[in-house]
Amino acid sequence: MTVTAPRDERDWEQFTAIEGQAFGTTRERTEEYVAAVRDDAIARFAVEDGRVIGGALAFPCHQLVGGSPVSAGAVASVCVAPERRARGVGRQVVDALAAAMGDERLALAPLWPSSVAFYRGLGWEVGGHVSQFNVPAAVLRGRAPSGAAVRDPDLGEINELRLPLAAAWTGPLVRPGWWWAWRLPHPAPDLHHRYGWREGDRLTGFVAYRHDPPADRPWGFDTWVSEFWAATPAALTGLLDLLAADAPMCPTIHFAYGVLPDMPALVWRLPDLDLTTADTNGWMLRVLDPGAAITQSGWPPDAAGMLGLQIGHADPLTVEFAAGAAQVTAGADQPVQVSEGAFAAWFSGALRAGDAARYGLLIGTPDAVAFMDALAAGRRPWLPDGF
Repeated sequence: MTVTAPRDERDWEQFTAIEGQAFGTTRERTEEYVAAVRDDAIARFAVEDGRVIGGALAFPCHQLVGGSPVSAGAVASVCVAPERRARGVGRQVVDALAAAMGDERLALAPLWPSSVAFYRGLGWEVGGHVSQFNVPAAVLRGRAPSGAAVRDPDLGEINELRLPLAAAWTGPLVRPGWWWAWRLPHPAPDLHHRYGWREGDRLTGFVAYRHDPPADRPWGFDTWVSEFWAATPAALTGLLDLLAADAPMCPTIHFAYGVLPDMPALVWRLPDLDLTTADTNGWMLRVLDPGAAITQSGWPPDAAGMLGLQIGHADPLTVEFAAGAAQVTAGADQPVQVSEGAFAAWFSGALRAGDAARYGLLIGTPDAVAFMDALAAGRRPWLPDGF
């Protein structure tokens, strides 16, 4: 068996069939997905006796960390033919994909795991978790003090609205063209709806949702929200009221995985906390190039000092922090020793350095550990982007 970049159209056809079977989607939907993203993907396929038996994709993008974009490859569609599983094929494919992302100078590799244990064994760690929330539609009613809903707002306006909101968190993607074409294609598919909230000449909110057949009753429909962004109280109130307008046909509004952060604004808006968590899902992160990730990330402007790091078995680094930026040089005296996975979790804000030390994942002086905690104190992990 060998792992290689796609050789021809037949490779893509065989990979598409395996991907659809692995993720339980129809042939038509899988073909549409692969056709939409393949030109933007870094791909590695496992080939045995001339036939593709597995593969994986990574989509170049940037991930917001500390308010700054860090180069990344969003990993997706890791799959192996059922008859070839449990033989190390997936591990070889992912290793080859990580090497290819390194060749492209991508510093981070976020993913949504099907198996946490599998990816932990390859250097990934939980970077945060997201939940699915259910809210009674009737409790979302409210009258916005200003503004109005507008159908199908301009993509450029959505981007302009979303980026500063997303930059307050660690993990959101700076969504490139492939993401929008895949996740929010234009025109919207049947039963999909998109609205903005406009105050004057400014877009201050955006919601996207779909109507599905009801899961628990013979009438009406279920509403699933896939995007929700509000920059002002009026936008928050107005868009929630828009969703509530369907209450007679849809008694519960479902916010899908990652649409809202772990402690969403709804927690503070609902009188009786009528918000239930249906399920949770973790996203994972691997830092492919720690030096590049550290220098591209934003840091607290008042954090100043030197930090030595030895991440896994890599060569030690010295990092100098000043004025919200970092410079990395090779070598360090008495560096903090931290596992590759624990470093990724600390980098995302999911794991405090002090906790990592207590868990045996990090060894360093008390001053160094405290400095690491100060550096990441403001990081709130959230990945609102499906891929």
